[in-house]
Amino acid sequence: MSILDNGKVIGSVTADSNGKWTFTPDAALADGKHTFTVTATDAAGNSRTSGSFPIVIDTAAPSPAENIVINDNVGDKQGPVGSGDTTDDQSPTLSGEAEPGSVVDIYDNDEKIGSVIVDDEGKWSYTPDKPLDKGDREITTTVTDPSGNTSEPSPGISFTVDPDPNRVTVGEVVDDQGPIVGNLKPGTVTDDVRPELSGKGKPCSTVTIKDGDDVLGSTVVDPDGNWTFTPEQDLADGNHSLTVVSKDPAGNEVTSPSFDITVDATAPEKPVLGSATDDVGTIRGDLSNGSTTDDANPTFNGSAEPGSRVDIYDNGEHIGSTIADDKGARQFTPTTPLPEGEHHITTTATDEAGNTGPESDDFVLVTDYTPPVATGDVLNITSVMDDVGGRQGNVASGEITDDSKPVINGIGEAGSTVMTPTY
Repeated sequence: MSILDNGKVIGSVTADSNGKWTFTPDAALADGKHTFTVTATDAAGNSRTSGSFPIVIDTAAPSPAENIVINDNVGDKQGPVGSGDTTDDQSPTLSGEAEPGSVVDIYDNDEKIGSVIVDDEGKWSYTPDKPLDKGDREITTTVTDPSGNTSEPSPGISFTVDPDPNRVTVGEVVDDQGPIVGNLKPGTVTDDVRPELSGKGKPCSTVTIKDGDDVLGSTVVDPDGNWTFTPEQDLADGNHSLTVVSKDPAGNEVTSPSFDITVDATAPEKPVLGSATDDVGTIRGDLSNGSTTDDANPTFNGSAEPGSRVDIYDNGEHIGSTIADDKGARQFTPTTPLPEGEHHITTTATDEAGNTGPESDDFVLVTDYTPPVATGDVLNITSVMDDVGGRQGNVASGEITDDSKPVINGIGEAGSTVMTPTY
């Protein structure tokens, strides 16, 4: 038997004992209309031709859908929704053009939400059965022709679904004053008494900015739905609950969630540097202002505003910092040994908002690491050390001590014997 395509022989085949046969062309058939017939010739040379079997071969994918329009059909503002726009219609109508008879599949954020058949004029239209979710959306489509060939996805159309067009928000509060600047997080502390507020609202509407029940002022939302506002009066120190209010067409107020901040524009009080502690050598204990010590890393003790950062300076040079505890106490031990000589130690306190208070009074400390040298007939008692009881350390001349066996230090002629009589 001979198999013919549009009257042209494309191959031959022999029927089996049951009279059945199959045939697959060796060469791929071109896209287009094909009419198949078969001619059978018996052993006597008699020929007979079958009826025709027409088909259409289509292996080419269709073009993506074109001229896609998303149409808002609800609310005050209706019409086409462009890429980047916001719509209050959760079931907007989608329409476009594609190959007639094909199927258009519609996707929302890559999830298929429905299909529609293109009419004879190449037009299609679709309205979602299930409302689109609120938020950012991207609509794409594919086209599948009757042969099963599927197009590439159409370019995405991105937009935002917001079914409440009167919804307003305080999106950002910005501190642009002092040493700490930038966007504030809800609940944080700022030293900016006039921070800049910004957020979203209904385009071209007027919104009112409030601090608790107090009105701070109003501003107009721009055509893109954005607004900014800076208070004309300073916000007082303390907690502030910032909101923005708009009115719907019926006159009902719509209030945003609050954005809470704490304003602290007051610098901490002058910190106190009360004492230092010597914990090396033979003479140890608390050191008062003006003392001499052989401890190169004495611990400085004082107080400041609870939670503040205390910066320590030695002769005007920053040598470190520490944090005051919840009771205001703080201690600091230098990591680098203090050089020998006179040291004027001062401190400053900086609170969470970045306010720095006045410098503390000087705490003078003399570091002396060089032992005295005795020459000639020099003979002196240099110190008396108390190392028992609640109060220990150097005992000044004329002071009282509870140590019945204090350590007595002095200088004398090398090799000589020193007698220490009592009176």
